[in-house]
Amino acid sequence: LPSPADALAEMARVTKPGGSVVAIDFVSHEREWMRQELGVVWMGFAPDEIARQLRAAGLGDVRVEVQPSTARGADLPATFIASGVKASDRNPQERE
Repeated sequence: LPSPADALAEMARVTKPGGSVVAIDFVSHEREWMRQELGVVWMGFAPDEIARQLRAAGLGDVRVEVQPSTARGADLPATFIASGVKASDRNPQERE
């Protein structure tokens, strides 16, 4: 994606009130082989940056959980699971 922040904002836009947006990717890393062999554009993302982007997209109850790599014999970075909830009409406090 040319702009991951724009993609998260679009995901939030099309999500129904009370619905969740979930993103999974690698945590920031320096595994250049992934760029060369897999064609990755982004070398992962810092968890605090993803949380900021989800909040900027208007989501609340933002959570980012980092999972260490469990790949056996592969040099893979840790991953994250990030989520946020779009405020519902019934509970506008969900954004906080």
